[in-house]
Amino acid sequence: MYGVPSFVYPPPASLIGWVESFFSLHTDVVIYSYFEVAAIAATIFLFRRCLRPVRWALLESAILAIILLKGDLVVGALWLDNASVLLLLPCALLLIWWGGNRWTLGATVLGITLLLKPLLAPLLVLPLTFRRWKALIVAIAVATIGLLISIVVSGNERSMVTIAKKLEGGSNLVKNGAVYNLSILGVQHNHHLNVVVFSVIRLAVIVIALLLVVRCIRRSVGVSLVSVGSLSALVLSAVFLAGPLSEDHYLLLLLPGAMIMASGNSRTARYLLLGALVLAGYSAYYLGGVAGSANALQLRYVAIELLVFASSALVLMAERATGPDTAGRSSVDEPSELSTV
Repeated sequence: MYGVPSFVYPPPASLIGWVESFFSLHTDVVIYSYFEVAAIAATIFLFRRCLRPVRWALLESAILAIILLKGDLVVGALWLDNASVLLLLPCALLLIWWGGNRWTLGATVLGITLLLKPLLAPLLVLPLTFRRWKALIVAIAVATIGLLISIVVSGNERSMVTIAKKLEGGSNLVKNGAVYNLSILGVQHNHHLNVVVFSVIRLAVIVIALLLVVRCIRRSVGVSLVSVGSLSALVLSAVFLAGPLSEDHYLLLLLPGAMIMASGNSRTARYLLLGALVLAGYSAYYLGGVAGSANALQLRYVAIELLVFASSALVLMAERATGPDTAGRSSVDEPSELSTV
């Protein structure tokens, strides 16, 4: 996965490839595949108490893991052995830490993930929203210092501009490959739809996300697992939808926020998340290939992003403003076990 010239990763990601070079390709694939499955299962287990009713949380989390691991989304993403899945557990942990007001620790982890693959960069909005300036500076400093050192060591400074241009244009998932681009732009390109209409849809997603972030700032929404998780789902899904590029393995990073939102104050959001689970857990393999074509998968996965985006908007709208004395506490009965992680 790291030796393909068309892939675009920051220089520090080569260290992963260096470690893998000590093993055979078969061994690398087997180990990484087991890691991917374990990361998904561990993430679900971490947030099991967000499921309702809580007394059935362990059983529900086991069923959820089975559904996801058997579904087209995970099955299609696992065989790629993509570095995106390396970010899943760090994403889950930093949300738990931030939800428990451990901002510096979470920010340090976020900065490190940006050096491997900058998929979690939208999460920089969270410390900005909650006015955790130190955490924001720490995350940016860790990523910037690490990147500058790696660029100097690699001696390939010009590639930064080249990679940025390539990603802005949709990377390799353009023209015939647009069917694998799970952004709104990818759908428009794949089906040759009206550019103006889909540009308006992309703009609407951006505007809604910005308005909700501003609303959180103006209403001084308190730091809690629910507010942090739903805001993470909002910014990630907004970037995946309105940005130039999104892939199936990106969607796995929505899992922590989606599970957290299950304990939010919006019942409608839970129904939407259930719909997203059905789309992700559906397996065309067991149903004669129905809705298993590349075009069908693209529409299903974009729908998952839209459902998570809408759910996060509803949960954030339901979050109440909190004063200084209640900052760090959730507006719902928050899972107590998560704060001890």
